[in-house]
Amino acid sequence: MLSNKAKSFLIIILKLLFGTTLFFVLRYQLKGKTPEVFSWAHIEAHLQYGGWVVLAFVFLLMGLNWGFEAKKWQLLLQKHFQISFLKSVKAVFAGITISTFTPNRTGEFAGRILFLPNRLKVPGIFLTLVGSLGQLTSILIFGSFGFAYYLYLNNIIHSNLLFVLVIMLAVISVISILLFLKVNRIVKWVPEKWLGLRMYEWLMQVAQISPKTLLRVGGFSSLRFLTYTSQLILMYHFWGATIPLIPAFLLTYMLFLCQTIIPSTIITDLGIRGSIALILFKSWSVSEQLFSAIFSVWFINLIIPSVLGFFFILEVNVLRNGTTTAD
Repeated sequence: MLSNKAKSFLIIILKLLFGTTLFFVLRYQLKGKTPEVFSWAHIEAHLQYGGWVVLAFVFLLMGLNWGFEAKKWQLLLQKHFQISFLKSVKAVFAGITISTFTPNRTGEFAGRILFLPNRLKVPGIFLTLVGSLGQLTSILIFGSFGFAYYLYLNNIIHSNLLFVLVIMLAVISVISILLFLKVNRIVKWVPEKWLGLRMYEWLMQVAQISPKTLLRVGGFSSLRFLTYTSQLILMYHFWGATIPLIPAFLLTYMLFLCQTIIPSTIITDLGIRGSIALILFKSWSVSEQLFSAIFSVWFINLIIPSVLGFFFILEVNVLRNGTTTAD
């Protein structure tokens, strides 16, 4: 058995190795994927004539975006563990850091549960999944209407069939919302013998989530989606992409839907987003501006938080049941 001192030393080494790996991976990816126009001189030119206001607002929306996610995490935990909003933000950012290496950010739970006591680490995984399900529901609803618009824009579907499709999508959206709001009841249908007693008890933590909490989580998920969509729209404008507002929003909805369907990590996410955007916005000759906008939002929303998250991970004292140096 290792002593606590030896365990502490080993944990420090592992954190440093993780941080070093994160640094070199991000450095390599940024070096290879930074758009040619993404130079300080080019940025400075776009900051003129009010461009700095747009950029400042995008950064403000980044805080709002992850603030909504932190509030969701705080709500999902409230029946089991009282966590401050600040600690919830740290947990969310730590999740972003660890999810850097996992497909579609599925590893977020690993960062979040670092801030939970041991008795809640496994239930915390299921609670993370509920939050992700709420976000996925929002993406599917908004993205499906973006898909309908894409079919209409490219004359892939007749206008009469489009009306039927929109009605069908509206019905599916309502069903999706109802299913999410009933997830606390649906989990009760899972037979105990499928999971075993211990795992079943952990899953039943989801059943304790109130309908009101699920409604609020769904609401914050929708607000998050609209927030980071708005960030991308603003960056289209910042980089000079002249796309009408309605097509910009609807096609961006579909962009996030496609990105969700295709497996990717934070690192590969940028290239996938750029490739999809070129297809969706082919009616406008704005490929350079599109990629600059996508890179900007990717950097602001994911790279900056993942770096901050690493420092929050360093604060966690694993041997003291998820406490931080600030506790």
